[in-house]
Amino acid sequence: MVIQTALDMNNHHVGGVSVDENDKTSAVSVGYLENEGLRKTRDKIYYDLFVSFIDFRTPDTYNLTEEGGQIYLSAKIKKRKGAIPQNENKFLFKRYGGKKGLDLTKILSVSYPSPGPVDTQFVFVGVLKNGVYLYCVSHLKLRLTFKISAPFFHAQYGGKTENQRLPDGFIDKRVVFMAKFTRVGIACNIIALEDYNAHSFTFTPKSYTFLTVGFSPGLLTNETLQIEFFGLVEGDNLVSLYKFLMEEKYRN
Repeated sequence: MVIQTALDMNNHHVGGVSVDENDKTSAVSVGYLENEGLRKTRDKIYYDLFVSFIDFRTPDTYNLTEEGGQIYLSAKIKKRKGAIPQNENKFLFKRYGGKKGLDLTKILSVSYPSPGPVDTQFVFVGVLKNGVYLYCVSHLKLRLTFKISAPFFHAQYGGKTENQRLPDGFIDKRVVFMAKFTRVGIACNIIALEDYNAHSFTFTPKSYTFLTVGFSPGLLTNETLQIEFFGLVEGDNLVSLYKFLMEEKYRN
């Protein structure tokens, strides 16, 4: 069925546009316009909160290359801050999981040209399985590793290990993990998106700033790491943070 309609898009009035309700791919179909509106709203939420981010779920996050008859994808950073994915950033196309992001079977790292300020926070969305880990490296080459060793969440730094026992409901679930690097320690929050179950804890490294952030599957457990999103936040913006959490809950 073809109908006549008038649409107001971004303050531009479009009158008498022919829209075929059965054509789901038409650039002027109702579904297309609705999806475009959702995408723009989502982009604004992410750009308001993050100084840089990678959304591994969207095709425009990747560059595609062909090599030896195989298609590879590599992740692109969105927004500013000069973040650069490292040489490990090339993955077989079959590792792309659509809305589930990227299924890591090897390390992926992202470098930054200068240390972020104190109170920088990184935000990870994905599935944390036993044996997988995230790590940071400072400008002094000091390495900080966050590792899942069920039922514990470890922070390994300077030859020491701190343990945080996680309640049930966080491992093998889709979560948001946030780590805020402050002058008095690293404030961590982990939120299970299925039911908004949350757990907060603090590790002791003080005033830690990093040049590199990396993600690794469970090299000893043979677990892959499902990563959907990673971003950096500077300062406090609770309203934007909760809008982001609402958007991630909606995606579930």
